[in-house]
Amino acid sequence: MSELGPVVSVLVSIKGQRSKKARINKEDLDNLLWGGCTSRWFLGCRGDNVLVHTPDERIVPVCALIMKTPKGKRVVLKDGDPLNLTRDNLILVEANAANG
Repeated sequence: MSELGPVVSVLVSIKGQRSKKARINKEDLDNLLWGGCTSRWFLGCRGDNVLVHTPDERIVPVCALIMKTPKGKRVVLKDGDPLNLTRDNLILVEANAANG
C-alpha cells in the first residue's frame, strides 16, 4: 500500500506486439503521461526494454523514467520480465554492476 491507499497496476499496450502488454503502477503511468511522454510504447530491438518517446524527442526506457535514474545508476528488473514495470519490481544499482 502507498500513503494514499492500495497500489493499482494497469496494462499498457506495446506497439507492434498484439499479445504483449506492460504492467505499470497507475500512479507512475499518470506521472509519465502528465510529464508529456507518449502512450505509444515499444520494445527495444533486443526485446529487453520497454521504450517511450519523451517530450524532448529522446527514446528512453520506461523503467528509467519511473525510477528517475540518476547518473551512474541503472535499473534492474527483479524478475527479469521487461514487461513488469511495477515499482516493486524495479531496483537501482550501480551502472557498472554486473547484470542480474
